[in-house]
Amino acid sequence: MKKSLLLVILLFISSHLLFSQSCLPEGIVFYNQAIIDSFPINYPSCSEIEGDVEILGNDITNLDSLYVLTSIGGSLWIGGQYYGCNSLKDISGLSNLQRVEYYLTIINNDSLRELSGLENLNFVGQSIGILSNNSLDNLSGLSGVEYVGSQLSIKD
Repeated sequence: MKKSLLLVILLFISSHLLFSQSCLPEGIVFYNQAIIDSFPINYPSCSEIEGDVEILGNDITNLDSLYVLTSIGGSLWIGGQYYGCNSLKDISGLSNLQRVEYYLTIINNDSLRELSGLENLNFVGQSIGILSNNSLDNLSGLSGVEYVGSQLSIKD
């Protein structure tokens, strides 16, 4: 009986480790579409990035290959202080993301129209900043957020 219970527990733990693994403790910078597209190939079992994630680059058109991500242990930056992802129209590729441990910042993305894709995001440990996204029409993609540690900032 004890051996059977131990076997069941070990199978459960090993299956969880196979399908949901953390990776990239130093984080990752996606600076072009090719790096995004190759993410599931280069990191096949990575669903929880331990460090920061930065998405910057004018040729980035979609985040579809990041559908595997469920958690970011650092901050998530889409766009940057001096330039953003000017060809990015939506962020639907982040549809499985549930947790960002520190900051979520979406900044200087001139073509970004909506935040759909973030509906499953329910936890942001520090703050959310939505800044200088000239084409952004609504924030309905943030409807699932249940916890923000300190503040929500929205600026033109």
